[in-house]
Amino acid sequence: MSFLSKTLVIISILQLIHSGYSTYEFNQVIKQLNLKKTLTISTSASNYNTFASSLPMDIQYEALFALFLFTIGIFFSFETVSYIPLSSKKVVQTAEYLQPIDMNRASILDNLQEIDPYGGINNTPMLTDLLQKRREYREWAKKNGLGDDISDDKDQVVKIVNGTSDSKQFDKALDVATKAVTERDNIKNNSTKTKRGNKK
Repeated sequence: MSFLSKTLVIISILQLIHSGYSTYEFNQVIKQLNLKKTLTISTSASNYNTFASSLPMDIQYEALFALFLFTIGIFFSFETVSYIPLSSKKVVQTAEYLQPIDMNRASILDNLQEIDPYGGINNTPMLTDLLQKRREYREWAKKNGLGDDISDDKDQVVKIVNGTSDSKQFDKALDVATKAVTERDNIKNNSTKTKRGNKK
C-alpha cells in the first residue's frame, strides 16, 4: 500500500469510529430526554420511536463520506503485479498489457502451434456449406465402401422433388427415399454386427 492509500484508509476508519460514537451518544441523549418526559408527561411509545429514529444528517454524511474515502483508499492500494516469465528473466509488469500490443507478439503462441488466431472469422462455422460437406461425405463413403447406392438415391430424390410437383413422381421419390433409408439402416446394422464380432 502506498502512503496516500494508507492515509485515506486510516482517516476513513477514524471517521467511521467517530460517526459510530456520535450515533451512540445521540441515542443516549434521546433516551434520557424521553425518560425525563415520561416522568413529567405521559408520552406514547410511537412518539419515542419516531423521535429516536431521526439521526442527524451530519452523522449520516460523516459515515457515508468515511465509506467513500475507504473505497478510494482501497482503490489506490492496488499495485501493478510483477512476475518473471518462463521464457526470459526480464521482470514483466501487468501495466504492460494496457499498452498497444503488436499482433505478431500477441499471437506468437498461435503461430508456433500453427493455430489460426482468426479461426472464428475465417472458418465461419455458421456459414458452412452443408451440400459441399455432404458431397465430401459421399466421396468418403464411396472410398470406404459404405453404400454407393445411397448417395445416388439421394441425388435422385433431390432431382425428382425439385423438378416437379406431380403426385406420381412424388410417390416415386418417396419410394426411393424409403429404399435409401432401409439400405442405410442395413449398412448400420451390418457394421455394428461386425464390430461386435471383432470385440468377441
